[in-house]
Amino acid sequence: MSDRRLVTASVVAVLQGAATFPVGDGRAPDEVSGRPWAIVYSIDGGRLLDDNLGAREHSTDLVYQVTSIGRRRDQAEWAADLCRRTMLARTPAGAFQVVWPAVAAGVVVVDRQLLGPVGGVKSDGNPPHDVHSTTERYIVRLVPT
Repeated sequence: MSDRRLVTASVVAVLQGAATFPVGDGRAPDEVSGRPWAIVYSIDGGRLLDDNLGAREHSTDLVYQVTSIGRRRDQAEWAADLCRRTMLARTPAGAFQVVWPAVAAGVVVVDRQLLGPVGGVKSDGNPPHDVHSTTERYIVRLVPT
């Protein structure tokens, strides 16, 4: 199984590369200044997909949560839409539109899936300091090369 910290860093980097807003790694980005932002969390879940527990590398599913946040509802939805397209959008031929960089030597990401329904927006706080957020979870599948 690949080193999870490298996979998490890869998920954050892919979203940062596609987003026009800040993306944090397990916490809010340092500077958000009224723009929407997203936070990537490495969460419980996933599984080893191979029966050979003695193998050095395994095909693995890991689960990540992406929380998209905005000062307004439409900002949170827009950020979530962009993150979802980055993670899941495919070309007409079926390939992912965003090519995933190599995670580590000998390990590649071969699939990404939305885990559960598309998240709804919830509001926290009171105006003018309220924020709106939506949460989605993704499975990232890795295989040894």
